[in-house]
Amino acid sequence: MTRMVIVTKLAGQDTRVPLVSRSGGTLTGEARVPGDKSISHRALLLSAAALGETRIEGLLEGGDVLGTAAAVRALGASVDRLGEGLWQVRGQGVGGQTEPAEVIDCGNSGTGVRLLCGLVASQPITVFFTGDASLRRRPMARVIDPLTRMGARFVAREGGLLPLALTWPAAILLPVLEAATAGGLLFQPRWGAVLAAAFLVTGAVLFG
Repeated sequence: MTRMVIVTKLAGQDTRVPLVSRSGGTLTGEARVPGDKSISHRALLLSAAALGETRIEGLLEGGDVLGTAAAVRALGASVDRLGEGLWQVRGQGVGGQTEPAEVIDCGNSGTGVRLLCGLVASQPITVFFTGDASLRRRPMARVIDPLTRMGARFVAREGGLLPLALTWPAAILLPVLEAATAGGLLFQPRWGAVLAAAFLVTGAVLFG
């Protein structure tokens, strides 16, 4: 048993309220752990780039991830929600993304827009990206710079800010990316470059 006293000062007077805590019964039950946001983004993107049908279980259904789901759908993948956290994606394979008719709005998801840039950087399409007021203040140079070194072409606001356009390069992307793993493969901007390198038909060599 634990005893506590809470003292509240009101109009110069102390009010003491005793609290007593006793042990309760055993707590039992089951809890469903929500999906991881970072992994959920990547699961959708890799499924969209795969050829055929992929089923994802435990997808985190937060606003950022749902925005990525809408984005890969706009790029031509078939994306369906089958139940809570259960999604099915039918991808078009490497190089199969289609040019969206509308601007892709990534909301407040910096992870989403950076990884999407990597997905489409090696595709023969032009894609326009934007986000909410907060995301439009966050510089995208960390993903623009390595992808530009690979041959991708960007048109962005001064400082590398959204909205931006990513266009098919004049020449095929460089097959060697020296900076892809500079911050670790799980680092968001580097992952964008890794995705672009992975989807090159000619292949790529990554140097840490």
